[in-house]
Amino acid sequence: MPVVIELKQAKGNDTLLRMFCEGLAYACALRRAWDGGSFKAEWKAAMDRYGITLVDGETIHEIPVILLAPAEFWDRKVGKPGVRSREKVPDGAWQPFLELIKLSKSKGYPIHFVSLDIIIGSGLAVKIPGVT
Repeated sequence: MPVVIELKQAKGNDTLLRMFCEGLAYACALRRAWDGGSFKAEWKAAMDRYGITLVDGETIHEIPVILLAPAEFWDRKVGKPGVRSREKVPDGAWQPFLELIKLSKSKGYPIHFVSLDIIIGSGLAVKIPGVT
């Protein structure tokens, strides 16, 4: 089934809230296109071409939203223990932000934070930050 990936560059200036909102907006648009548009038929045709059978092609119960960025981005936005950063999410903002994440999941939009770094010559290194 489809999934939304919101990607940010290492030096990106967006806040975590903006990243979250953009990913969630894309997921809402995807659900609307699936339920009320032609996207469901297009998806099924694409899956059929590759021999993939949909388990339940009628309804999307969840649309995962993956917020993906290099470690440098997460280090600046989430912070590292003992390191100050003016771009870091203020301590008082975490609780309401985490409530938004829980609410999104309860509405069928689970949010996942993923760090992805490509290291030249050694392949791919995937890390998942403490918030998922």
